[in-house]
Amino acid sequence: MGPPADRRGRRLGCSRASNRGAWRKKLLPAQAREYIAELVSRAELEPLDIRIDESLLSGVFTLFEVTTIPLIGPNLCVAPAADPSDKFLDICFVGGSHEMRRRLSEWLSMGSTCAPAPISTRVANSVSNHRTASASAAR
Repeated sequence: MGPPADRRGRRLGCSRASNRGAWRKKLLPAQAREYIAELVSRAELEPLDIRIDESLLSGVFTLFEVTTIPLIGPNLCVAPAADPSDKFLDICFVGGSHEMRRRLSEWLSMGSTCAPAPISTRVANSVSNHRTASASAAR
């Protein structure tokens, strides 16, 4: 499990495989999108219990990103309304169902940064990872 996200949009916990190998190579944006699309279909899902302000978001996730900027990675617009000057965190996530994974993989493979991403978002003042027995048992 990685560290909690900071104000610059660093990853909180999911898809450990995305932090390995290929990111050390220089990939063109289209190649990077294809690589991520492949990871989405085969990556180990991450069970998380996340506190967003005063609410708890629990589940198994394909992708979970905390950011303050609209674009991440190879120009992936995961938080179109994100504004680094508003002091809010934009929490972006995709559940772990087969259908959600398929839709995310298709969006990544399209290569268009204009199409809306099949990603859920929330805006918050704070976010933290609360590992519980349910998340630990799922591993």
